[in-house]
Amino acid sequence: MNVIRHTIILIMIVNLTSCKKKSINLETKNLKLEISSVYKEHGNFTNKLRSSPILIDADKIGLKEVLGLLLKVDTSDIKIENKELKNQFFNVFIEPKNNDSKVNKVVLNTILDKWNLKLKISNHKSYIIEIQDSVKYNNFKSIKKNSVNYVYNLPDSIKLSNCNLKRITEVLNSEFSEKIVFDGDSKKIDYNWKKMTFDHLKNQLQNDLGLIFLDTNEDKKTFVISDN
Repeated sequence: MNVIRHTIILIMIVNLTSCKKKSINLETKNLKLEISSVYKEHGNFTNKLRSSPILIDADKIGLKEVLGLLLKVDTSDIKIENKELKNQFFNVFIEPKNNDSKVNKVVLNTILDKWNLKLKISNHKSYIIEIQDSVKYNNFKSIKKNSVNYVYNLPDSIKLSNCNLKRITEVLNSEFSEKIVFDGDSKKIDYNWKKMTFDHLKNQLQNDLGLIFLDTNEDKKTFVISDN
């Protein structure tokens, strides 16, 4: 029993000491910036978030949320490749002392510099999908009567059960950098695909499900954070 108790205490100590793994403290005449990593179960607080002018006074916030406010983009447009940072949470305080419009850039560059990261912006196509051939699509119509849908993300394939097109676009957007949009109603289907490149899958979905991918001519920007 003592061994188990000591092991639990040791695990708790390791978790708690890892709370302060990364930190940034900076105060200038234009800005006050404090960031420190915390254990992800570190309490619940009322977070104050504002993008313009930037204001963050938050506990247990992800780096994606911070970067989204700094870059003024949705968090779905941000990809963090560093697994450690991707899964960490932070206490963050960012407050400008005047109306300096460059504060966001200063904070962003400070985070990148202090943690040895780099930012790359990549452009990807955006598509609206429509059902062009309903006969093909209905060949995969689900016979399930309930409203529950399932997505099985396996190492080499994805299996969909009782999913409509709106749900399928969510899966595509989580798997690929391209932006896929479907506005409308559709029947629920059962469908599987092997993992492959987006272009190959697009062709397969067009052939199997009778879908058409309409290029919006508005590229989606993805902000990729990686190790320098």
